[in-house]
Amino acid sequence: MLITLITWIYTWFTLTALGITFHRISKKSIKGDEVLELPGPLILVFNGFCFCMLLCSLFYFVSNIGFLIHTGISLFCLTTIVLFKKDWRKLTASIHQKVSSFNKWKWLMLSFTLLSVLVATISAPANIDSANYHVQAIQWISNYSIVPGLGNLLINLAYGQSGFLVEAFFSFSFLSDSPSRVLNGFLALALLSNAVASLEYKKPIAGRDNLLHVVIIVFFLLHYRNWLSSPSPDIVIALVTYYIFYLAIDKMRSESIGQVDASLISLFFVSVSAVAMKLSAMMLPLVALLIITRTPHFFKKSNVLFYVTIAMAIMLPWFARSVIVSGYLIFPLAEVDLFNVDWKIPKSFVLVIKDQIRAFSIHPFMDTSEVLRLSYFERAKIWVERNSILKISLLGVVVFSQLVYLTLAGLKKIRNREQENLM
Repeated sequence: MLITLITWIYTWFTLTALGITFHRISKKSIKGDEVLELPGPLILVFNGFCFCMLLCSLFYFVSNIGFLIHTGISLFCLTTIVLFKKDWRKLTASIHQKVSSFNKWKWLMLSFTLLSVLVATISAPANIDSANYHVQAIQWISNYSIVPGLGNLLINLAYGQSGFLVEAFFSFSFLSDSPSRVLNGFLALALLSNAVASLEYKKPIAGRDNLLHVVIIVFFLLHYRNWLSSPSPDIVIALVTYYIFYLAIDKMRSESIGQVDASLISLFFVSVSAVAMKLSAMMLPLVALLIITRTPHFFKKSNVLFYVTIAMAIMLPWFARSVIVSGYLIFPLAEVDLFNVDWKIPKSFVLVIKDQIRAFSIHPFMDTSEVLRLSYFERAKIWVERNSILKISLLGVVVFSQLVYLTLAGLKKIRNREQENLM
């Protein structure tokens, strides 16, 4: 437990330092010092995670993500204490102010959250894919650089899940034969701690903000807690999805929805990064675009250029890595067949893998051909049968609570506009 806590402290410092660096880059690119104030700890952590992924994806073309890369990035993070000392002072002051306002109930909830996530993180992995390919992929990235046609050796290594780059960075495989796997637990702790810290006990529990945060805490702990010990990309995507919708809802109800601020930039940066973490997250950038298109300042030439640069910096290395490892621009989409390289995985095999992925998500124990012949009604019936009443009820609560939250936020905006018109 002590080693895990020390690793989490180091992870927080590293990701926060990278988050502050990304904030400085954004601030200079957007040229809006009066708008781009230093964001809170949660935004810095998630921005830092995605920025670390971006850096590792570039370095991975020339080196394994091992001792040299880890040491180089860590030393840079140390220099940010001097380079960006104003931001570090502002951050520590805001954290101290927030913590000083906690009452005993909030401390109790934070302690419970910490203990719950810690115990879950140090438990044996319950996800079978951790043994099938998660650990192998992370170990390869930690010890060897990218190799053409690697997907022919183990097909799972061709998926190009960029989150494994950050897992490799924080695995400390150069120190031990048993690599660390505590990153998912840390990200979960960051998200849940923010939810607990944001609760306001002076408001009724049905208040909009409290409702959103309570749903995040309860649903995640009940639904995903058993997977926190696994380096599964599914956990990262679940956390990122929570984070994106949290920022989107908060942005939609805020008075600064028409402004380019740190939360809007993070919304775009993290949602685009999610696609490189796992292809199934390809719809998440649409959430960011929904908010961005309501921001008039976005259409300034310098702002558009900045967003396009972010997207290209994330996606181009991902595309290039996919071509090198599998021979396809996006694996396992064999339909996008643009390159004729001698290490390409046979197209017939890629199509089989694609069908297996689709079938596995519906029913992992049925024959692939049988699953694909099922109607949508039969697939829905299988989903209901494979999930407990508790999980289905929780999903219903989450969906309903978000609709209530958005409705209440919309009604408040209408009342504010009516009051402004009367004045």
